Amino acid sequence: MFYGLHEVPSENCEHLVKQLCDEKLSIDASAMIFDRVHRVGGESARKPRPIVANFHNYNERETIR
Repeated sequence: MFYGLHEVPSENCEHLVKQLCDEKLSIDASAMIFDRVHRVGGESARKPRPIVANFHNYNERETIR
């Protein structure tokens, strides 16, 4: 789960997660494969909703953690 990422309408959550990994964590995420990436909760939230990312590869997930 990724918290605190700014939310905009019609965003690409997978792109946001990969961008975070590249810029903040200095991990090359261009080859990472995700099964599913989405926001949790309804759109009426007052603060940015967390993003859930389901990694295809266990080792990639552990690298991020």
